[in-house]
Amino acid sequence: MAATLINSMQKIILHLFDNGAIKFADRGQEFTLKSGAKSPAYFNLRSLNSNAKLREQASELMWHACQLDDSSNYDGVCGVPLGAISYADAISLALDLPLVLKRPFAKQHGVSKKLVDSDLPKGSNCLVVEDVVTSGTSVIETVVALKDAGFNITHAVTFIDREQGGKERLKKDYNIHLASVCTGSQVLDILHQHNKISTELKDYVQDYLSLNSKIACKEVPDQSKRLTFGERSLLATNPVAKKLFSIIDQKSTNLIFSADVDNLDSLLKLASIVGPHICAIKTHINTFSMENFKLDAMYKLREIADQQNFLILEDSKFADIGNTVYKQYVNGYRIAEWADFVTAHAISGPGIIEALKKGSDNRDRGCLLIAQMSSKGNLASDQYTNGVKKIAEENKDYVVGFICREKLSGELSFVHATPGVKLTAGDGTLGQQYLTPDEVIRNRHSDVIIVGSGIYQANDPLEATITYKEAAFAAYNFNLSE
Repeated sequence: MAATLINSMQKIILHLFDNGAIKFADRGQEFTLKSGAKSPAYFNLRSLNSNAKLREQASELMWHACQLDDSSNYDGVCGVPLGAISYADAISLALDLPLVLKRPFAKQHGVSKKLVDSDLPKGSNCLVVEDVVTSGTSVIETVVALKDAGFNITHAVTFIDREQGGKERLKKDYNIHLASVCTGSQVLDILHQHNKISTELKDYVQDYLSLNSKIACKEVPDQSKRLTFGERSLLATNPVAKKLFSIIDQKSTNLIFSADVDNLDSLLKLASIVGPHICAIKTHINTFSMENFKLDAMYKLREIADQQNFLILEDSKFADIGNTVYKQYVNGYRIAEWADFVTAHAISGPGIIEALKKGSDNRDRGCLLIAQMSSKGNLASDQYTNGVKKIAEENKDYVVGFICREKLSGELSFVHATPGVKLTAGDGTLGQQYLTPDEVIRNRHSDVIIVGSGIYQANDPLEATITYKEAAFAAYNFNLSE
């Protein structure tokens, strides 16, 4: 790199540090990155948006870095939303290249509701621009959307490559070459040379980068595959998943009602009222004492479910060793006899699946694995979620899908069910965090919403059920039409 370009790069790095856009944390106080990984180093280029000259220089450096590694001709340039759009715009203006706009999510208004806006013809070559790359997930999400829109993507460029697996992942999984202005190690060198950080801090962060050269990352859903629930029922290997998809398709409802009520009579009454408009009812049977529990009531619920064509999901959240889970499932409340499927944590490993299989005793049964949670401060990290996915993929004959906050797997035979849903987003009591049906289904690409208090606390539970049902199913159909 020419001396003038090196000087520009150093000037930008020093500016970012002096303005708090490059930060370092003390041991035990690490930052949480978008990927979910912990890091002692935080890089944020957005402060350059308030300095037009430095932003222009940064964009020029990114274009130069790209040209050093590649002589391709580009028909357009696209910035990863939202942070890198300004850099892509600067490159677009400087080189007279059309700017391709990729939105964080599709518009819900206007004429064009596409995820990608451009007048360029299909097959056009597009350069993807990002400000900082860690695992590469944000770049990949943009690449997937651009490819779905008909673009050809072979190269991407970033200002800082944190050297944590993003470059290698892009090349291995998507055949995309990532160029960069500088790496995380080079940022440390520049700051150390200019006496901005101590040798001890430099070595500490460098050791972190070396030991975390590949961090766990989320799988990017394949948005090009959009099937109806009826079509997905044909792909399901678990009989409960197959039946659930079919019910959703037949009844036009991807709503599970969470019946968090105080007594069995209320449970049966609400099940009779909302049954025609739900695909499943979720029970918490262990909230009832054994003294107040009546197995006959669960047989009655089973009868209502069969008559009104919905499934029973028992939310026991099994989490113990296999032998204990087997006893919990078969004895006591005798869940295996009346529930179509149950929820389970994977914290104890795949043995929990074997225990539930054994307890099913050749009945058509299954489970939803809890991969993510909706409560504040929960410990379901990305690494844990990836482990849950692996167990699910190895047990597709029994695992129906996931309890999650977003779509996790491109495997269309899995159901993604999201709890914590209300018509208005916000925080609830005891750490609960609510999302809207539109956010869950259209933007996060989940399949099913789980609604509790929004229905059973409503003045008219039936009316509320229909409102949630229509909102969720319309959101799924919107994605099908895109």
